[in-house]
Amino acid sequence: MLLSLVVAGGLAWGGFIAARQIKEKRSREFLQQAIQTHLQDQSPVSEHIGAIEALELDEEATAQNAATGMVVFHVSGRRGAADIHAFQRPNGLQFEMELAGGETVELEPLVALGSN
Repeated sequence: MLLSLVVAGGLAWGGFIAARQIKEKRSREFLQQAIQTHLQDQSPVSEHIGAIEALELDEEATAQNAATGMVVFHVSGRRGAADIHAFQRPNGLQFEMELAGGETVELEPLVALGSN
């Protein structure tokens, strides 16, 4: 009987961990989709890289810049590619786009609902 409880507890814990990982993945996918939608309509993005075809989180670069709070995304479009840097601010996210030549272009922030 004790073995049954241990096995059941282990299965429940495994299910909990799997559910948490799925939730984290879906949250990340939702955030990436929201950022892609926000960036797509901005003139500098469409001028430099065209319509966004892919946006991926660069986990390694983000980890390297953890002290600054910068999150790095690789963005590719029909005309080229760039890195998008996102910074958490009290009222939302601030973005800048770093082009292949090193030029940095400020983008419109994604402002949280209810902030001025």
